Amino acid sequence: MKRGVLFLYILILALPFLHAQDLYEPDGTYTNATWIPTNGTFQQHNFTVDDQDWVKFNATAGHVYVINTTNHTPINITDTQIELYSTDGTTLLAENDDIKLGVTRTSEIVWRATQNGTYYVKIFEWSNSGGGEYGIRVEQQGILQPYLITPNTSSTAYFNNTFNITTGVLCKGGPCTNVKAILDPQEQNASEHLSVIVTFKEDNYLPKIESTDSKEIKHVKLKTREKLLERKANIIARSTGATINKTSKTVPIFTANVTKDEIKKLLERDDIINVEIDRPIAIMLDTSVASINADNITYKGLQVNGSGETVCVIDTGIAYTHADFGSCAQTANISDGSCPTVIGGYDFVNGDNDPMDDNGHGSHVAGIIASRDPTYTGVAPGVKLVAIKALNSAGGGSLSNAVLGVDWCVAHAAELNISVITMSLGDPTYHSSMYCDREDTSMSAAINSARAQGIIVTVASGNEGKGASGAQGISDPGCVENATSVGSTDDGTTISSFTNRGLTLDLLAPGEAITSTAHTGGHRVDSGTSMATPHVAGLSALLIHYFKLNYNRSLEPENLEHILKFSGQKILDSATGLTFPRINAASAIQFKGAVPTTIGAEPFYTTSPNPVSCGDLNDGDSCNTTWQVIPTRKGTYEFFTIYTGFYQEIDTPHFNLTTIIPTINFTVEKTSNTSNAGLNASLFYTITITNYENESINVTLEELFSNSSLLFTNTSENHTNYVWNFTLNASQNKTITLNAQTLTDGTINNTARATATSSLTTITKQSSALVNITDITAPQVHNISIKGPKTVGAKHILTLNATENTAIDTAIISINASTLNTTNLTLNATLQTLFIPNASDNYTLRVFVNDTTGNINDSFTTTLQVLPDDDGDGIADTNDTIKGNVSSINATGITTIQLYINGSLFNNTQNPSENTTIELRKGTTPFINFTYDFTTPLNLSNITLIQSGDELVINLGVNTTKTVLFDDNSYDSLCVKDAITTTTGTLSADCTGQDEYDLTPCLGNSSTTTVAHILCEDMGNTIKLSNLTHTAIKGTKTTTSSNSGGSSGGGGGSGGSSKSIIQKVVLVTPSTTTQTVTLQSGNILRVVLDSGSYDLTFTNYGNGVATLKRFDGGQVGLLKGISFDIDITGDAKKDLVVLFDDSDKESILEITLYRPLPRTYPTLPLPKQKRENASIITQEEQTSQEIIEKIAETSSPDQQEENNNITQELTQESTLEENLTQSAPYKTIATILLVLIIGVLAYKTPRKRLLKKEPKKKTIEDEIEQELRRI
Repeated sequence: MKRGVLFLYILILALPFLHAQDLYEPDGTYTNATWIPTNGTFQQHNFTVDDQDWVKFNATAGHVYVINTTNHTPINITDTQIELYSTDGTTLLAENDDIKLGVTRTSEIVWRATQNGTYYVKIFEWSNSGGGEYGIRVEQQGILQPYLITPNTSSTAYFNNTFNITTGVLCKGGPCTNVKAILDPQEQNASEHLSVIVTFKEDNYLPKIESTDSKEIKHVKLKTREKLLERKANIIARSTGATINKTSKTVPIFTANVTKDEIKKLLERDDIINVEIDRPIAIMLDTSVASINADNITYKGLQVNGSGETVCVIDTGIAYTHADFGSCAQTANISDGSCPTVIGGYDFVNGDNDPMDDNGHGSHVAGIIASRDPTYTGVAPGVKLVAIKALNSAGGGSLSNAVLGVDWCVAHAAELNISVITMSLGDPTYHSSMYCDREDTSMSAAINSARAQGIIVTVASGNEGKGASGAQGISDPGCVENATSVGSTDDGTTISSFTNRGLTLDLLAPGEAITSTAHTGGHRVDSGTSMATPHVAGLSALLIHYFKLNYNRSLEPENLEHILKFSGQKILDSATGLTFPRINAASAIQFKGAVPTTIGAEPFYTTSPNPVSCGDLNDGDSCNTTWQVIPTRKGTYEFFTIYTGFYQEIDTPHFNLTTIIPTINFTVEKTSNTSNAGLNASLFYTITITNYENESINVTLEELFSNSSLLFTNTSENHTNYVWNFTLNASQNKTITLNAQTLTDGTINNTARATATSSLTTITKQSSALVNITDITAPQVHNISIKGPKTVGAKHILTLNATENTAIDTAIISINASTLNTTNLTLNATLQTLFIPNASDNYTLRVFVNDTTGNINDSFTTTLQVLPDDDGDGIADTNDTIKGNVSSINATGITTIQLYINGSLFNNTQNPSENTTIELRKGTTPFINFTYDFTTPLNLSNITLIQSGDELVINLGVNTTKTVLFDDNSYDSLCVKDAITTTTGTLSADCTGQDEYDLTPCLGNSSTTTVAHILCEDMGNTIKLSNLTHTAIKGTKTTTSSNSGGSSGGGGGSGGSSKSIIQKVVLVTPSTTTQTVTLQSGNILRVVLDSGSYDLTFTNYGNGVATLKRFDGGQVGLLKGISFDIDITGDAKKDLVVLFDDSDKESILEITLYRPLPRTYPTLPLPKQKRENASIITQEEQTSQEIIEKIAETSSPDQQEENNNITQELTQESTLEENLTQSAPYKTIATILLVLIIGVLAYKTPRKRLLKKEPKKKTIEDEIEQELRRI
């Protein structure tokens, strides 16, 4: 056993030496290179230590060659690396080490020959210390040779008609296929933690984003994908132990920190596509805007500037506060809508929503795209920008940040209308001569996702000068197949020396000495492929905008890239022998893009699939394809077919296709037998249809007559509602006649319309015949009506109706022509006008009506009777039951008299009849009311009202009874004279004259008192007198003088004021008692209350301010419209005083008392009065001072002291009010200040409690304070 193991060990050690010699040795230099065929057959070779092998092959210009190796021994023994050299054996053309860096350690080169000759391949082991076996092969790829079938020259097509285009392609010289390689994972140290990018398989249940989806549907699908992808990534991470850093929103990718063992676990899963090492990337310097004819793109005279499109810039961020981008303020969230140009983005470096540029590279790139600067204007100044900060202030970052940046843009594309992504970044240490999707699976997946969403991704090719000398190659991610890679030129056609180039370079654009935005302010100059790339991004946005405007359709990324390539100026690169297109905006807009499959799209659409797959073709195979195309716009267009294959794109010869509108050569002619006719005349029309085509046509003929103009009597052929359908053969015609009778005068333009249909199209034509019909019949005026009151001074509406065969031209109305002027008016059918007669009279109206043919009718007359209206209320005096208006009433000493009819204010238009209630009010206060039968009109000028002091005279001028509400000014006697009286001062002093009645017993009596036929009731503030006819009323009262301020000086002393005392005693009854009191300036109201428990409410309806004072210390100002409630409980009478001292105003207080139900809660404690069974105090006994003194006499010593305080406050308040009101303009201000001062005194002055302290809930001061605050 031990011998067997030892033998096996020796055999393994000797294995490299057993293969030291192979069939192709010696081949250590290119001069000893051995031949290898180009049919893809593998040759077996081996290495020894420090060995290198050379092979050679013949290449044909234009063909693509795939050169790759396979390792037949473990990678720790054999790790092949290959280099391709030119025909001289020394010029390096391409190189590769590992198809997948560090994972798949075999190598591959894809290269296109630019000239015929023999080329050399060097193969060596990477470490030069290993050996082992390997295989190598070279396979020549076929060249696509496209051709036209039909049409193969310029042609025409009919608008909206189908035509066919057939083209084909021949595969020549090898297979026309896309060959892919097998991938192996890279082994890592198990203890080392690495940052990796994991690409996993999509589950079938993930929603697919379709190009036909609406924005809303795309948004929903993207959100669903994001959640499902995140869930799947978490499942994978949990099963393998990987720690997720970030997860893609749109593609199955996540980044993670893992160990070697965790990488193995990931690769063992069936749903893992690839695990790649995250690696650093960096910016590549460049600058501003170059002349690529981008400023020449217009649509209907307007500049196309990319408006409505958004470009996502993945870079170092954007200085969005720069003036080039709108000068907005810096924000913590760029998506908050505060910036006009940069409308969204994210900072993946710092993990926040503020992608501010702290390097400058990203701002320079963004300025090339969208700068608004008038001198350094961007390629597409109308676009919006999204800023993705994937690189730090030093210009460095990670591949994963760039991948997630693409992912962010795709996820927000529908929301922000992103149609272009641009990246001026890459890995300066990695270059590929072929597509690097197998190497960079994460970025490839992200870019593929963007393309699937209709977003083109432009990427810089890199600035290491690859291909200018030495091996060709494009930096990652520019080498991704679906990325649009961009190299740099100067302002002309010279390719920049620093540009990376190779077979996969797509476009060239200006990138040298470009002036653009500097992130610190102003502008700066930079050069590089980073500056060329945003030129392509900006032009892409312009073309997308142009296609939406001109063709009303979106431009897909594949079509957009084809347009940019095939419209660009072809530049031969002398270093590589390859040709690259330099973008040209002016040429690009001439291209249509792929013919869309959307029905109705402009200028063409196809009903066939487009594009069409030919599959894999072998050498000599061909593929022919036919499209059915429908033109939808006139013009001449250049047609061709683009064929794409493995690393090649080529188009067929071009041909012009002109779209023409098909027509039908036929005529329709309508004539009449006469051009002039009278009314009710007969005439006939002839309609002739002629077909000049070489084919038959179907015709629909319609007679478009007007029934109001003509009456058709018969036709030469049967019809359906004057519609005929028939077929005309080639060169055939048809004639139809119509007989008619004229109905109205004027010119009749009668039309026939014919619609012809051929095999190609449908055309409508029409013809008309003019006939002048003359009217000799005069118009007839058949009615005249007059609306309005028909009174002097009122407006009248005149309506005139006339009948006419043609049309009314002018109506002339004469109204007593010698008195009123004549009115000329245009008339259609009904005429309305306004006129005002200036006197009552009978007016004659005469009407003259002309028609448009000159016929006149003046036979119509009518009469207008205008009646007098002395009071101008619009009611004729003969019908007016109320003569005059309120101003007609003779009122002396009484202001604001208002008249009410049945409770409604008289507005001069009421015209009552029969028994109607008439009211005279002082403002809104009832004064006089009576009922009138209107057997004769009520003449308001016959009413006389005289008020002089305490005497009132009323004379209504009609014989009817009335009720009078006479103000009660605390009279002690009242006299009424019920007879016609015209002036005051006629009543006797003792009320004993003729027709005089002493109604003094009524005073103070709330019950009705009857004296003779007069009924009297004392209502408190007013005295109600009923059943009066012609009336004079006089009241008398006693007045005394008192000195304000409490002075007892002699009579006639200065500074005194006279105060009238109104005393009212409100007796408490079991039911509610309500009395109304009117206070004049200087009045004092004393309310003497019976013992018991009850509530008392004061409501002020007047214009002044009354002050309510209580001898227990409380007081409150009663403003207009304010109520105040007092709860009183006790055994003795309660006294309240209301002071009204508002000059030139009155206060109407309504006092309501009612007994409340027994209370279950404590009532407010109030001081007891010491009076027992106090008698009613009469007016003759008391003055204001006497009332207060009387109260004081019956009070306790403490109460007397409090009463003295109140007395002094009353006199001080009176004096203050009088001083404030000396100047008339300040009366109102004085009143308000008085109330405020009283309120403050009431609130601030300490009140002595007169009774033993009791537990309290709420004091009167609290009530007053609450009320003052409420007011």
